[in-house]
Amino acid sequence: MPLVVSRADARRGRGSSVSASPVKARALELGLNVTDSLDDIRALEGTQDAVAVVVAYGRLIPVDVLSVMPMVNVHFSLLPRWRGAAPVERAILAGDAETGVCIMQMEEGLDTGAVYARESTVITADETSDELTRRLAVMGASLMCRVLGGDLPQPVPQTGESTYARKITAADALINWAEPADSTLRRVRAVTAHTFVDGRRIRVLQAERSQKEMPEALLGPDGVVGTTDGSVRLMRVQPEGKGPMDAGDWLRGLKTAFPVHLG
Repeated sequence: MPLVVSRADARRGRGSSVSASPVKARALELGLNVTDSLDDIRALEGTQDAVAVVVAYGRLIPVDVLSVMPMVNVHFSLLPRWRGAAPVERAILAGDAETGVCIMQMEEGLDTGAVYARESTVITADETSDELTRRLAVMGASLMCRVLGGDLPQPVPQTGESTYARKITAADALINWAEPADSTLRRVRAVTAHTFVDGRRIRVLQAERSQKEMPEALLGPDGVVGTTDGSVRLMRVQPEGKGPMDAGDWLRGLKTAFPVHLG
């Protein structure tokens, strides 16, 4: 009988009530057994042809549980590049031309297991991390189904130089206008990037390269901001305490003289 292991019910959003994770809610709709305890997997030891599929679980799985049955994981990178918590964001921030998905064997090390199958894809020039993640999720689900469609293939050990995709922090999201324009645009695509205007945070949701000259870290009335090697134009922003809006609307509401210093 299939068993789904998901996070325990928790507070999600505002209010004091608790709710099930989306995975648990869907599993219950399908009539599957659900638990939030890894210990329940131990009871399945010896089950013939049993395989565990692990996706974005977010918790360490003890070695003795890993040994109960083969465990396969879908990871959103071309391992061993970008092992760790934020492979999609790190690939965009680094300016990688391509990424992909790997179906890998779970083991004690962090994303170090041998790979059953992999599929690569080009990272487009204007793709955000959310857009790329959705695309990789579809690729990963399809590849996982193909891997599990018969006997598990022989996994291939990872080779080549490894890189670590550390968790995204507030420092990663802060725009440094002394960076090149291309780096700034990648930051906007990869994370919830932000800067500061008169001490108030402004999220930059969309931006593009501009040919107009502007001094570094200065914002003009047309939304153009200077960087160390050129300039970018703000297209969509979210001021502190407000919803997302067109950058032009935000600029018209600024009660300050231009150019404005950002940072």
